[in-house]
Amino acid sequence: RKTPPPPPPPPPPATAPPAMGTTGNQVYYASNVAGSTWSTRGLPSEGSTTFTPPVTSVSIGGSSPGGGMLDSAGYMWFSQNVAVSSPSWRRLSSTRVNYYTTDGERALATLSGRLYLCQTPPSCQWATRSTGASNGVTQVAISGLSVVALDRQTSAMRYTADIVSGSSSSWTTISLSGRTMNQISISRSGSTTQLVGVTTDGGIVYCASAPSCGAWESFSSYPSSLPISSVS
Repeated sequence: RKTPPPPPPPPPPATAPPAMGTTGNQVYYASNVAGSTWSTRGLPSEGSTTFTPPVTSVSIGGSSPGGGMLDSAGYMWFSQNVAVSSPSWRRLSSTRVNYYTTDGERALATLSGRLYLCQTPPSCQWATRSTGASNGVTQVAISGLSVVALDRQTSAMRYTADIVSGSSSSWTTISLSGRTMNQISISRSGSTTQLVGVTTDGGIVYCASAPSCGAWESFSSYPSSLPISSVS
């Protein structure tokens, strides 16, 4: 009687992605958000540049990974490699913006409700992208070619699977089912796009397959005494 072969060993645990965070006067980086130690990252020196602390938001992505930050004056900064302790930060424009984010490969900014795309940061030729939102948009998020943007005045958001095309007809409306979002995040897994949002009351909601977000899942188990301000 033959002994059956032992079962194959379990696959190694997936490595969590890197992350960035900020306290305003410091920017932090973790190579593995699930377990590595956070370490500070050098900032552009004041005086010789227009860098104006504190930092109001950060973003990260790509293979290097690349990272971005928005300072309190509204200037956009980008580094092609934030894994090093002293990243080389480049300002992307002399124009101050309302919001800015990057996935390490491309960059997006909003100003007075309009959406702008840079395809090759830090060498940016900014191009306007029409979302079809008559009120304009506020916060945006990007992953690859997929972009989601929060409408400035309604409880809805706009989504496109191809930000490069520039066509307003490529955008579709995603209903928030009566919710109002403060912030939105986007990620892709294969051909599926997921969204995570923060509602105005500090709750977290999730869409498993955008733009088909008819039923947003709420993470109601999170303590209501600890409202969330942003997710990524």
